[in-house]
Amino acid sequence: MSRSTGQVPEGYSRLYAALAVLTIAVTFQPLFARTVAVGSVEVADPRRSMWEELGTSAHESTVAGVLLVLVLVALLTAGAFGARSIGIPIGIAVASALLSVLVSLRPGYASPPPDLTSWGQVAIVMGIVTAVLSVAHAVHCGLRRGSSSTPPDASP
Repeated sequence: MSRSTGQVPEGYSRLYAALAVLTIAVTFQPLFARTVAVGSVEVADPRRSMWEELGTSAHESTVAGVLLVLVLVALLTAGAFGARSIGIPIGIAVASALLSVLVSLRPGYASPPPDLTSWGQVAIVMGIVTAVLSVAHAVHCGLRRGSSSTPPDASP
């Protein structure tokens, strides 16, 4: 952060833009490993991204996940365009942490819940990294706000 201008580094904007695109891309991948019975043999069911799951079952947890993804992408997009409010990174941290918890707990699935695919693991890691990054951004915004509210030294 530049003390003279009080600006937050532009790196956050670039990272938020990339994370928004990656978040959208991950939603089109299967997050959970499923098997279907074909006769007496169980085979992997490679389909069923978040959007396919929403279209077929529309379970409450899937709807909540889709809404959280839409909120997260909207906040990441706002952050990518240089939002200087501390509310944007805090919102990003909350939404990404909630998505990580939602994917890791797998609510709405029968016991035992399905295993995570590699894309499911990527989604959890991305959520954690996004939350940590946005908390760091919020700290930078708070430091900027604190440094701009302190009066300059009035000594002659």
